[in-house]
Amino acid sequence: MNLPFPPYEGQEPSIFVWYAKQDKEKALPLLKELHRAGYRLRYYKVPAGGRPVDVIAVHVTQCAVFMPLLSHCFGKSDDYCYDSVSYARYHKKTIVPVYLEPEEQVKLPLGLELILHSIESKRLSDFQTEGDFVLSLENEEALIPCNESGDCPRP
Repeated sequence: MNLPFPPYEGQEPSIFVWYAKQDKEKALPLLKELHRAGYRLRYYKVPAGGRPVDVIAVHVTQCAVFMPLLSHCFGKSDDYCYDSVSYARYHKKTIVPVYLEPEEQVKLPLGLELILHSIESKRLSDFQTEGDFVLSLENEEALIPCNESGDCPRP
């Protein structure tokens, strides 16, 4: 399943959305809605001959906001999930964790929990649709520069 838009590669502020590969179907509607609302999104797509860890490192260092999509799979994943969150913290990125599943269903490794425990997270399950969730982000100061218009457009 491919996204209908390419990952952002420019120099303007952007959001790097990271999720476990098992969560791609759950993540896709949210990514589409964020893109529709005008956010510049980086996401994991390895070009031919590219090294996955290099792609992740570039996206983390070039984004303004790192948005890990937390789930049961994220906590168990070997897909650089733990490393990407740690690397974003190391680079002092704004981290906006989003729970794809109800928080009580997500068991994170203790080290990842330690990194994220003091960061306010968002829960997709608090909203009826991904569109409602995206509208709730319009006043998030860190996200405003990541939007093409500098503001979150209303549907």
